[in-house]
Amino acid sequence: MPLRFHDSVWELMSSSPVNFQRARAREAGAACEKFLVDSFDGCKDAQLTSAIDVASRSMHWERALWILQMAPPSMNSNTTKYNFVSHACAKAGEWEWATQLLAKNALKGLVPDMVLFNNVVKACGERKKWSFSIHLVDVMQYAASFTASGLCC
Repeated sequence: MPLRFHDSVWELMSSSPVNFQRARAREAGAACEKFLVDSFDGCKDAQLTSAIDVASRSMHWERALWILQMAPPSMNSNTTKYNFVSHACAKAGEWEWATQLLAKNALKGLVPDMVLFNNVVKACGERKKWSFSIHLVDVMQYAASFTASGLCC
């Protein structure tokens, strides 16, 4: 019987929506990966985002990053997926990967939001990369003022 996304992941996600139990999150992450490897072509954007979210919440930053990297370019057209992966990287203290996600987000022409910036700053803080964190806060303030001035003028 083929693995169906909603049978494997949606049920596990809905069983404990706020606090994922680690065992269930691991099962969901493995189900996501198997689903994506077996049938990436039929995957919908919402399913892909959910798979990344589940991997992120289960503290599998590598799996979340892999899903994002393997996704077709047409499915990487919003910042939400980058936010989930950067959050997983921040929890793991993977500041290099988090900063690369910020750069890739910008290279794709997407506008990084405050969630993405905060996750990268948090990842840098976890590894005591203070000067880089301060630089990111400055960039974040500049980006916020630039966006705000563009909206009101």
